[in-house]
Amino acid sequence: MFTYFEQYSLIKDIKVRENTSKSCDCPFCGGKGKLSITNRDGSLLWNCYRASCSVRGVHGVARSTTSIQNKLMDKSIIAPDNTLPLPAIVSSPDHHPRAIDYLKSVHSLDAYEDNRVHIKYTPAEDRVLFFMNNDSGAVGRSLSGKLPKWKSYGDTTGLFTCGTGDIAVVVEDAASACAISNLEGYVGAALLGTNVSPKQKQQLKHYSKVIISLDKDASSKAIKLLSKLTGHVKSVTVVLLEEDLKNLDTQQMEELYDESKRYCSHRL
Repeated sequence: MFTYFEQYSLIKDIKVRENTSKSCDCPFCGGKGKLSITNRDGSLLWNCYRASCSVRGVHGVARSTTSIQNKLMDKSIIAPDNTLPLPAIVSSPDHHPRAIDYLKSVHSLDAYEDNRVHIKYTPAEDRVLFFMNNDSGAVGRSLSGKLPKWKSYGDTTGLFTCGTGDIAVVVEDAASACAISNLEGYVGAALLGTNVSPKQKQQLKHYSKVIISLDKDASSKAIKLLSKLTGHVKSVTVVLLEEDLKNLDTQQMEELYDESKRYCSHRL
């Protein structure tokens, strides 16, 4: 295992422009295109997507005069809602049976093993971390029952998405999004809450169909989301859940969404 300083000594020589990210071969494990590096808001963040590689870290870097001026003038990237930094020490879930058991229990293990999602484990907080698609932030699920159940780190603005396809299923949490990605042609899109932001609306425009799937006790919120998305996406449907998506296997989810036409919907 490489130390933090050994990692940074190599990472610092890879040029990444401010407010951009790049992917390249990992110099530590040799994974082709597996290393992601982001230079944002005075921090250099890096991690390897390869499940067997534990390379990950963050280091403060100098910012350009233009970047500082933009920040002062509120022209830089919108600040994230949560200011907790990403955990400094993380490891692969493969080394922690309880983390693997959790992923299996919420039907997210296949997404992890197929590299559809970047997941790590933080021993200090005993949480499974689901990383945002640009790796600028993560949401962590407690394995010990510690509250809050979910905690956010870094920049978690926008959608957390998992899977490939033209149909987006809007859910509340990252684990549900991973479970949805087991369906061919479907993308799990987690709001990380029950409200939709302007940025998330913009991201949902890219899908031919959007299905809102919230718990049955959140039916009023689902209808409000339907109203907010109507006119912004091509087709939007509400499917109210009798049971948590994370408890459903692939066949049960296929049956649920094949019958989605019986729920309220709107098409442009």
